[in-house]
Amino acid sequence: MRILLDDGSFIEIRYPTVREYSLHWQKGSRIIRIDTAPHHRNLKSFPRHIHFKFEDHVIEDNITDLKSSPIENAKRFLNFILEMREKI
Repeated sequence: MRILLDDGSFIEIRYPTVREYSLHWQKGSRIIRIDTAPHHRNLKSFPRHIHFKFEDHVIEDNITDLKSSPIENAKRFLNFILEMREKI
């Protein structure tokens, strides 16, 4: 699902399974994406991680939870984006 926002940014939500997802916000070259691709094993939140500001800047995910429903994780992501999109 793609959502276009009034500031020219967009959000894409992909949830192929309950435990696999990609929640992506982008404006120009700035991004915030939380996903469960099985890389970045060094992070405590593995496989969850956040690409923050840039594709190569990866941090731990303290927003979503594999035990939460897709709807709950999407809500958490949307709230995080609304809070952060003006700051990055």
